[in-house]
Amino acid sequence: MNRVHDIAGDLALGVVAGLAGTLVMTGAQLLVERVRGEKPSNGPAKTTERLFGLRPESPAAETRLNWLVHFGYGTAWGAYRGLLDAVGVRGWPANLAFGATVQGAAYVMISPLTGAAPFWSWGAPAIAEEAFYHAIYAGVTGMTYDWLRGERPNAVAWGLLAAGVPAFLAAAPDKLRSEVPQLWAWARDRVEEIHLPERASVAVQQARQGNWRRALATAR
Repeated sequence: MNRVHDIAGDLALGVVAGLAGTLVMTGAQLLVERVRGEKPSNGPAKTTERLFGLRPESPAAETRLNWLVHFGYGTAWGAYRGLLDAVGVRGWPANLAFGATVQGAAYVMISPLTGAAPFWSWGAPAIAEEAFYHAIYAGVTGMTYDWLRGERPNAVAWGLLAAGVPAFLAAAPDKLRSEVPQLWAWARDRVEEIHLPERASVAVQQARQGNWRRALATAR
């Protein structure tokens, strides 16, 4: 029973870490789209509609479906990071395996699920941009998981996050690179408005104490 409890705990921590990674990755995507003047991608909703024959009743319903699938997918992948820990793969090997699996799955699954062209035909900028986002996701998820386990994030977790930098420079237009300081200030102001660091710190402490209901209530 204790072993089952330990595995469940690892999976739960992985889900929390996956949510953190998804939040940061999504923030990066939204900033890029904001500078480019693009609307947020509705790819997750369109893919779900295509696979399951869904027909949202309104644009607002499709938007809700889009964010539900987007965050659900990224959060669920975090459980895999917890599973690696549960089977004895820890530290930098776990973070490296996690990042490689997530990136590989993205390249393999996108074409058959969305009907898009194979990733090798996208061109270097599009491939680099995809790698940039997933490097952020994998790095933040790995770092968050290590932190929740009471461990210092290892070099691979930091490396996955840093790997997004050259991909970002290759993929981002000149306008985006020139406005990074302004974008950073804008994002920082939004975080300060909702006191996210304080709330996140309290929620994490509550989760570590096993009080998941209070942690979720605090994070809302």
